[in-house]
Amino acid sequence: MGEKRTLRAVARYADHCNFSLHEELDRKPGVLKEHCRNEGRDFNEIGKSFMASGWPRVFVSEEEEQIEEQWESRAKFLGISINEAKERATAKAPGSWVGYPEEVIERFEYLIGFGFDFFQVAFPGLGSDYIEASRKFSELVIQKL
Repeated sequence: MGEKRTLRAVARYADHCNFSLHEELDRKPGVLKEHCRNEGRDFNEIGKSFMASGWPRVFVSEEEEQIEEQWESRAKFLGISINEAKERATAKAPGSWVGYPEEVIERFEYLIGFGFDFFQVAFPGLGSDYIEASRKFSELVIQKL
């Protein structure tokens, strides 16, 4: 998302703005806040959402075997080692999209700290696998945030 034009337009006109995880995430909300100040607008009037549906999708479990299966699947898909997949997934922010509840909660708390108030979340699998992953997310993460 462009810092000069797009975020300035958001500050001036938008009711909502969507972000994604990248190296500059920790700076973008601050840039938007500065544009809001320049426009005479309250930063908190603008809803801030985050798309947590890219790769890797969100997966939480209390079972080490299930978590490792997710890492193996992701590493195979990307053609990299499991350790490299884990490093990539955890390099841009604290916590992880894949792991134990505490790890996934840490990732969401980090984002909430930037003012995000809405999350778009996708899960791995199809059909009943997808439903089970979303159920676990609700029970193990959402209820604790």
